[in-house]
Amino acid sequence: MKSESVLQRTVRWLKGQMLTHMPGMLTCRQFEDFILAYLDGELTRKQVAMFEMHLLVCRECRDYLASYKRTVEINKVVLGLPDDAVPDEVPADLIAAILKSKQ
Repeated sequence: MKSESVLQRTVRWLKGQMLTHMPGMLTCRQFEDFILAYLDGELTRKQVAMFEMHLLVCRECRDYLASYKRTVEINKVVLGLPDDAVPDEVPADLIAAILKSKQ
């Protein structure tokens, strides 16, 4: 595996500084926390703007979001489930915990 060049490390450091210190910018960790709500259309307009601004400046998160979307699509095809269907073998308490965490 190739090591990172000085330029790559510098660019990564600058991006980290920008994401951490610019008002209205999400960090990559915050971005991950918002993915499900973003895809479900549950973010406010301001949150959507912040999320999409992060997408503009962060290639890694763009790649992560694309991969996340592909995973969801593949699961739907493989499981053959409509969007809202839950298999019978999923415990009710697990479903309740997931729904509670989304709130």
